[in-house]
Amino acid sequence: MGGCATPAHLSLRLRVPSRRRAGLLAPDRVGWSVLAIFALAACTSANAPSTALPVANPATMSASAEPAEAPAQPTDTAHSPQSVAAANAAITSYTEDPAGELNRLWAQREREKSGDFALGPGDLINLSCPDDDEFNGQYRISGEGDISLPLVGTVKAAGLTQDALKADLEHRLKHYLRNPQVNLLVGDYRSRQVGVFGAVTKPGVYDLAGPTDTMQNMISLAGGVATDASSRIYFKPGPPANADSSPLQEPVVTPLSPTDYQNSIVVDTDDATGRSFLGLPARPGDVINVAVDGQVMVDGWVAKPGSYPISRDLKVLGAVAAAGGALYPANEDDVKIIRKSAQGQQIMLVNLNRVSAGEAPDVVVQDGDVVEVTYSNAKIVPYGIFEAVTQMFRAGAYFVP
Repeated sequence: MGGCATPAHLSLRLRVPSRRRAGLLAPDRVGWSVLAIFALAACTSANAPSTALPVANPATMSASAEPAEAPAQPTDTAHSPQSVAAANAAITSYTEDPAGELNRLWAQREREKSGDFALGPGDLINLSCPDDDEFNGQYRISGEGDISLPLVGTVKAAGLTQDALKADLEHRLKHYLRNPQVNLLVGDYRSRQVGVFGAVTKPGVYDLAGPTDTMQNMISLAGGVATDASSRIYFKPGPPANADSSPLQEPVVTPLSPTDYQNSIVVDTDDATGRSFLGLPARPGDVINVAVDGQVMVDGWVAKPGSYPISRDLKVLGAVAAAGGALYPANEDDVKIIRKSAQGQQIMLVNLNRVSAGEAPDVVVQDGDVVEVTYSNAKIVPYGIFEAVTQMFRAGAYFVP
C-alpha cells in the first residue's frame, strides 16, 4: 500500500476474494482492520451495560441469593460456595398445582357442549350436488372459518356440525335449484388433531372421534406406551375453544419443545391420582408426550441441545458434557435444574465452574429433569461481535482504500 490510509478514507466492499493466502485473506488488506474491530469489541464488552437482554436469574428466587447489583469489588459473593450450597439445598417451588389445574381443565371440558365436534379452521370438506356439477369439489375451511363456493358465495362453516352445514347449504341452493340435495363428507379433520409423541408405539398426530375421547384413548390410538416409557406424561392443553366447541384457530400440533416441557403439566401414572387423569377428555390441539425412561433434557447455550439418556449417577456436569459442552457465552455460574413432579416445579442452581474446581458438589440428575444453560451478559457482546466478523470474512468482506 502506497500510504497509510486513515479510517475516514476506508470503504467497505463485499465480494468473494479471488486470492487467498493459506486459506486467509491477505494480511496487508485486512490486518489493521481486524485489529481495529477486535479492539472495538474489547472496549464494547468492557463498557457495555449488563442489560442487553433480560434474563431471569434463578439465584434471586432463593432466600440465600445476594442482590442482583454487581459488587463494587471483584469478590464473587453471589456465587460463593456457601451461597451456592444453600441455593442447592433450598429448592424453590413454583406456585403450581398440577392436580388442581387438571381438575379445573376437566370441569371446563365437561361443561362444553356435548355431541359431535363442530367443524373448524383447516378442515377439508368434500361437497357434491347431483343437480350442479359446478358445486362439486374439495374446500378447505379458512383461518377465518369460511369456505367460498360457487353460486352461494362465502359461507361460515366453522362452528357448525356436518349436518348443520349440509342443511345450511341446501337452504342457500334453493334460490338456484329445485329441491337441492347436498352430499357432505369431511376428508381431513385438522381442527380435531391431537399429538401423541414420545415413548409410544406409533408417535404422531391423531384425529379425535368425538368429545368423549380421553387422554387414554389417544395413547391407545398411538399403539399404547412403549417398553422404554417412564411413568411421566407431559401434557400441553390445546388452545381454548368457542362456546360451540370449535377451535378459535387451527391447532398447531407439534412435539414439545424444551420450553413446552417446562410449561407443560406432569401426569405421574405411578400415582393413583395421576392415573385417574388419563380419563381427562381430550380436545383439539392437545399434545401428550410420554417420557422415555431415564432421560434428561439439556437446553440453552450448549453445542447439542436435546434429550440424553441418564446413565448411573449422571450429574449436571456430565449432562452438559454429553450435550457437547457449554458454548463461550454460557453462564456456567448459574446452571438451572428444572425438576417437575405432581407436587409442582422445583429449581436448583449449580455453579459448574466451582464444581469443576472441586469447590462445590455436583447434583445427580433425575428422569425428566431439564438442565438449562443461560448466557452471560458479559460474554454475549464480544461473542456477537466475533460471530459478525466471522460471517463477514466468510462472505469475503475486505477493506480497500
